[in-house]
Amino acid sequence: MTRAEIAAQAMAKLEAEQKSKKKEKKAVEVSGGNEYIGVLAENENRADTISGSGVDDAIAALTIATSGAGSSGDGKKVNLKAAFAAFEEREIVRLKEENPGLKLSQYKERAFKAWEKSPENPANAAVDLS
Repeated sequence: MTRAEIAAQAMAKLEAEQKSKKKEKKAVEVSGGNEYIGVLAENENRADTISGSGVDDAIAALTIATSGAGSSGDGKKVNLKAAFAAFEEREIVRLKEENPGLKLSQYKERAFKAWEKSPENPANAAVDLS
């Protein structure tokens, strides 16, 4: 192969690359996009927004939205903090009757230990392995 043939092949290859780049640019322009960010599309982040003006409307909208949502395996969704708070309230009253004179932190520690073993704790629910 001569130098002239090698140069001709290199020029042909360069021209082909330039043509393909022009085609890509035209395709991007036709689609309305940008070569760096791609095709522009509508922002869908707020497509499923919940709107409520005022506190009462917002609470009502959230209640409606959360009542239909959330499907775990058994269909129940438990708020662990609320369940523990209710259990702790009842347990502290019982502990104060049984052990008067303890500090509040001691009552809370004992209530938490009882919560860890309690059947009311969702973490202690029986696991179905079938």
